[in-house]
Amino acid sequence: MKRPLARTFGRGRRLAILANVLAMVGLAVAAAVIGIWLTGFTDLRRRFDLTQAETYTLRLDTTRLLESLDEDVEIITIFDRLTWHWDVDQVRPKAMEYVVDLLQEYRVRARGRISVENLDPRVDFDRVRDLFTQHGLSQANVVIVRSGKSRRILGLETDLAEFDFGSATPVFQPTRLLAYTAEEAISSALFEVTQAAQPVIYVLTGHGELSLSDASEMGGSYIGSTLTRDNFDVRPLSLISERKVPEDAGALVLLGPQTAFLDEEIVALDDHLQGGGKMLVAVDPLGDRSLDPLYERLGVRLERNILCHDQKGTLRGASATEMWIGPARLGGTPGTFGGHEITNTLAEDGVTFVVIRSAGIAPVDEAIPWFTSLLSSHPDTFGDIPDGQTKAGNYQQDPRLESAGQRCLGAALEPGGAYAGARLVFMPSVPWVTNRMLYNFPGNDTFLRRSAAWLVGKKRSIQLPPRRPRAIVADLRPGEEDAIFWYTAACLPAGALLLASLVWFLRRR
Repeated sequence: MKRPLARTFGRGRRLAILANVLAMVGLAVAAAVIGIWLTGFTDLRRRFDLTQAETYTLRLDTTRLLESLDEDVEIITIFDRLTWHWDVDQVRPKAMEYVVDLLQEYRVRARGRISVENLDPRVDFDRVRDLFTQHGLSQANVVIVRSGKSRRILGLETDLAEFDFGSATPVFQPTRLLAYTAEEAISSALFEVTQAAQPVIYVLTGHGELSLSDASEMGGSYIGSTLTRDNFDVRPLSLISERKVPEDAGALVLLGPQTAFLDEEIVALDDHLQGGGKMLVAVDPLGDRSLDPLYERLGVRLERNILCHDQKGTLRGASATEMWIGPARLGGTPGTFGGHEITNTLAEDGVTFVVIRSAGIAPVDEAIPWFTSLLSSHPDTFGDIPDGQTKAGNYQQDPRLESAGQRCLGAALEPGGAYAGARLVFMPSVPWVTNRMLYNFPGNDTFLRRSAAWLVGKKRSIQLPPRRPRAIVADLRPGEEDAIFWYTAACLPAGALLLASLVWFLRRR
């Protein structure tokens, strides 16, 4: 006769077990609530960066800057995560995600001094439109850093990350992310907007120059918005009425004058440069000549013609006066960048600069040490001499009068003698800085910004090395991809079910 199974637990023990389970569940819920509540205290937030390169750890210079902040700073990101079809690895969205994540570290370490707002132009349309209008922006994928009246606007491609954009043709080359440079750019922007004064840049007017108020394609309204992105204070200046350059001028900008300068104006410019002044000069090759003697005293001689090229030897579809400087392109041989603080980054990053209707320039004396070429045309360029009536040539080389050869399309000047201490960026073209060119070609935008920074001696306040992304990519054959799919979708669940059934069967016995 079988003996009846004895009860394992009595009523009291079962109630004790129930109470214990309920207590454990209650404690777990309480711990979760406390954990969630504590996340609201940003000072208690800590990140454990397990990456080998410490990609998400702020450098010591940055943490010291954040601890010393005594001004409130607002940081706004405007990122559009749609990308090109050949960006198969979605590297631009990855870079955006990294910047957004890094900014949270800034916000936490600043202990309430920094606020971060992340906007999507497709969702927050009205807010983004207002910011575009307020800051003179034309494209998304920027970070706005502002404090009071000071601001810096950082571009994803020009400031926050380094990319190799690849190509869709003739051979498919996907976009690659080379490095993160966001920490240096953001920390330097924080330093500028909270501690550094705004350099004042005066744009000369009164001689038919390119107008800062002209918003057309060939106008100059983007010049002001481009320079204010780097925390410059841009103002117009008429030497006809002022007769002298203001003492607070960080630099002057001259944009293709068409009528002659008065003697008093020339004296004012000469005095400014002899006093160590700074100046960005964009000259129309067929425009006013009254400043040519001043240019020659500074060490530069300007050709009075329009540089052209043979259509067969340059970029496909380009006009006869259009010059491309940068990496080799399909259909022709471009010009090259010179070795200088302004252009080194352009050459290293593979950026393209485009210039239209340019002349050539050369040093007055080949032996002068202060003339540094920034841009050079391709070797087949020739100077097309215009006729006296239409001020336009025939875009065809006349070997008897028009010689072919590589020309200098821009130079940085640091004269000696009476002009010691002065700095100039001399460009024998005006259209390169029009709205259409600054909007469509990031190389032109960056060149303008770097030129202004070099003129006023404005360097990044915090120097930090870039973060190199580390990634291991496995190229799998279709059969291997199918095997991984079936292993994860079928084998693993089936194995777990089999193991659970075995445990149930053994415990049942």
